[in-house]
Amino acid sequence: MRLTPLLALLVGCLPAEVKETGNCESFVPENVTFRLTYSAEEVELLAGEDAVVSEEECLSACESESSAWGLACIDHAPLDSGGIVITCGYGTYCDGRRPAGLAPTRLPGAGAARWLARAAHAEAASVPAFLRLARELTDHGAPPALVAAARSAAG
Repeated sequence: MRLTPLLALLVGCLPAEVKETGNCESFVPENVTFRLTYSAEEVELLAGEDAVVSEEECLSACESESSAWGLACIDHAPLDSGGIVITCGYGTYCDGRRPAGLAPTRLPGAGAARWLARAAHAEAASVPAFLRLARELTDHGAPPALVAAARSAAG
């Protein structure tokens, strides 16, 4: 079964390079970082009275600002004022988009093992996402062939 109409709906969220070619051959992965700055008072709220930010608290702060795949707390450095700067980051990959409602999860491993764990997590989430898409397409009066393609993609 051809999924071209269904893919046309989904490609809208992919990087421009993928939209132009329809594949990942021209997509160049990159690492994206962003910084969060907290005052001394905010650090106490984030880390408690000891004001020591754990790796888990650091990742939680990053996750409060982004839902990117593979999000990590790269660094957290104290400021002279008693505050802290947290550096968060993630890699961009040509692996589609995160289905709505998919909760972030801490994935095991590193390198290729972590990437495979992330891919397996996303693949498992795609089944209910395609079923939800089929329901939404039906609700909006989409052509039966498009609804069938969404159901087929769910497996």
